[in-house]
Amino acid sequence: MKVINSIANSLLLLFTMNIFLILSKTEFEGMYIYIIAGVIFAAVNIIPVWSVGRGNYEAGIFKSREMLLQLVITSNVNILIILIDFAIMYVNNSFNLVNFLINVILIIVAESIIFWNGLIRMFRIADEIGEKWCLAAIFTGMLPFINIFVIGNIISMENEHLAKRK
Repeated sequence: MKVINSIANSLLLLFTMNIFLILSKTEFEGMYIYIIAGVIFAAVNIIPVWSVGRGNYEAGIFKSREMLLQLVITSNVNILIILIDFAIMYVNNSFNLVNFLINVILIIVAESIIFWNGLIRMFRIADEIGEKWCLAAIFTGMLPFINIFVIGNIISMENEHLAKRK
């Protein structure tokens, strides 16, 4: 059930991050669709906080780890979406630089929100990460492939710590 929930959240995040791209390729117009996408994006980011409760260390670590894993999934898929969109526009000779840049900026902002949301949760709960990895995470927050490496190390350190606690 947790895997299905995580996949559903990742798909919702991908949909909301790419709403501008989706709407620029279709006939739909209207600000209400952007507002609905923003509410869905906020809900997917906020609901894990409500479901943990206070003082539950393991549940907090699991939820922050889930958020960071969703970041890894969505950032990789978004890079593929951007490359495919660029290739299609190039082949069709219909390149619209403004729409392309707006979509890329929206994706970068959304990925940054997910990254900082997951890291702040992890840093708030876990004391054993250490200053070196905290600084590495802070400085690589906006670098897509490098932050995946840092996130992987932070998650593996947390997994080791949880295994020692049991």
